[in-house]
Amino acid sequence: MDGHAGHEWRQAALEEVGVLRSKELPLIDEELHYRGHYDMVVELDGKLVVGDIKTMNNRAYRARSRMPGGIDPCHKRQLASYFYFLRRDMYPELKGAHLYYVNKNTGEREEYAIYFERGFLTDVIDELKSLNKHWDTGILPKKEVDSFCRICPHANLCKDLLNKKNTKIKDAVQRSLQETI
Repeated sequence: MDGHAGHEWRQAALEEVGVLRSKELPLIDEELHYRGHYDMVVELDGKLVVGDIKTMNNRAYRARSRMPGGIDPCHKRQLASYFYFLRRDMYPELKGAHLYYVNKNTGEREEYAIYFERGFLTDVIDELKSLNKHWDTGILPKKEVDSFCRICPHANLCKDLLNKKNTKIKDAVQRSLQETI
């Protein structure tokens, strides 16, 4: 609830000062089997940008702040996908993105302006295509280990499956469900 309330409060403030252009709309691409839900499109300094708010607990906030540039690469890729589809389908004048981190425990905030290069956007779309290929074949993609693995509740399962070839997605899902019971 805190995350939703934080989003609503910030969106209302941006609307009140007249910079909010749209908010909370789904993004759908049937060909790439993509579903997303962006937080907002705002006009900042005369430029249209997509904004994403990430509320997180203190532990995640601190871990994320130690990442290169202070940005979680998964968040950057998620935001790049929003940027790509919004620019392609709704806002061709979109110039960049803003990522806004909020520490739910302390109220600390950090904001990052991000401008995507064409190559980075191409990599994100290629990743979507690759994931679709894995889904179609039913084989789990190879997982790269990153710093969040040590705090992930599925770390042991992931580690166990990490070097196994041709792990079926349905088997990995079944095992993850068994571990959460």
